[in-house]
Amino acid sequence: MVLIKRISSRTELEIAMQFISDGFKFNKLKANRFIKYLLISNKQIGYYGFISYDSDNIINGAILTPFQGKIEDENIVNISTWYMREDSRGLIAVKFAKYIVGNIDKHIMTIYSPNKSVKRIFKSLGFSSMDTIKVITSVVTCFSHKETYNYTLTTLSQQEAKEKFKYVAMCPNLEDTKFTHIKLQYTDIYIAGVRKLIKNKRILGFSFSIPIYRITWVSDRDVLASNWRTICFELAREAKTLLVELDLKAKDYRQPQYFFISRFLEKSSTLDYVMKNNGAYNYIPPLGSELSIDLLI
Repeated sequence: MVLIKRISSRTELEIAMQFISDGFKFNKLKANRFIKYLLISNKQIGYYGFISYDSDNIINGAILTPFQGKIEDENIVNISTWYMREDSRGLIAVKFAKYIVGNIDKHIMTIYSPNKSVKRIFKSLGFSSMDTIKVITSVVTCFSHKETYNYTLTTLSQQEAKEKFKYVAMCPNLEDTKFTHIKLQYTDIYIAGVRKLIKNKRILGFSFSIPIYRITWVSDRDVLASNWRTICFELAREAKTLLVELDLKAKDYRQPQYFFISRFLEKSSTLDYVMKNNGAYNYIPPLGSELSIDLLI
């Protein structure tokens, strides 16, 4: 018999995170950072995820659920960092996922980092793909494609952003998030994002990390689509990063003409973000999700 329960205390959260960290090889700093984030973000809903025990009362699975906030008074829960013990994958994992979905079914649910098997399981439980494509572009590519007109960039405090946008105000944890206002030639846009580090593989015995700016929310996706390389150049310059990661509607992305750019300086991915809701939304920005945490990725 398998016992599944909500993670509702710090002690249970620490036990679950230790299990997940052992499985995914998280270092202690990353694990502690995730715990700290969840303790703040999930106060409103009173739990941090779910944990599964086998018939010998030994943990065989755990999943964390950062609370992203609300949209039109509907809660948004992000399903993340799911790890199952190797001997408990397959049918046991499917039952675990089904239990989780059944217990938070009244909320909008999002998954931003599904592998193929996870995506397949949750799509069988009513999840659908979001209308988005993920792009990672370089400051070099953006500089060569940016517009020549004058534009200005200013930073906003979190309080200013909350006062201006209800969606932002509903996000329970903005600790790592930076807000920017960019005035373009005929319009403007507000952007939320977080500066992260991408850990590269070892090269000649040395490992190093590359800074990246991850856009997690924008005030207008259409304005972003029309000006995104100009916007990304300014964001990279402001955040002092080499790369910017963003979400675009699939129809709004055009691959660079030149092979060198598309091969080395800009990457697009059709890896699905998936979500479950009442059909009213086809995209939920990752503000407040695991992608909003300032972690080494």
